[in-house]
Amino acid sequence: MDRWIISVLVVAVVLLLTNQFVLKRDVTTPNATAAIAVEKSIAVLPLFNMSGDAKDAYLGDGISEEVLNALSKLPGLKVIGRASSFQFRDRDVDAVKVGRLLNVRSLLSGTVQRDGENLRISVELFDTTSGTQLWGSKPEPPKILSPWVLSPNPRNLLAG
Repeated sequence: MDRWIISVLVVAVVLLLTNQFVLKRDVTTPNATAAIAVEKSIAVLPLFNMSGDAKDAYLGDGISEEVLNALSKLPGLKVIGRASSFQFRDRDVDAVKVGRLLNVRSLLSGTVQRDGENLRISVELFDTTSGTQLWGSKPEPPKILSPWVLSPNPRNLLAG
């Protein structure tokens, strides 16, 4: 059950970002190609561990890495690498400042919390030029039944 919920979350984030970056076209500006190229960049921060237990930190890192890896497969999207984006682990950061530091247009961040058998994941997508939240998600907590493993191929996430 937990594998399914996390897989659905990853797929939802990837589909949202595909819509934001790959399918979005601005043909009203004279230099639309240059404007689109600037917009197609993102940093995925590690999910902040809200459970208070240091041994659960791997959950946020693992989920963030899966999202980062899935996004890196989208053509034309500049995805900041793990080493650069994970330097902001466990820090309260300003989306505009991180956007300037990493030279990205969008920032994905969120939290993960284990409470007994429940796992709560919340993610948010920010526009780093204005700091505004573009999208947010907080699914109902699933029951954790077994260790989760996500497919390395995003197309297989729906098949499992």
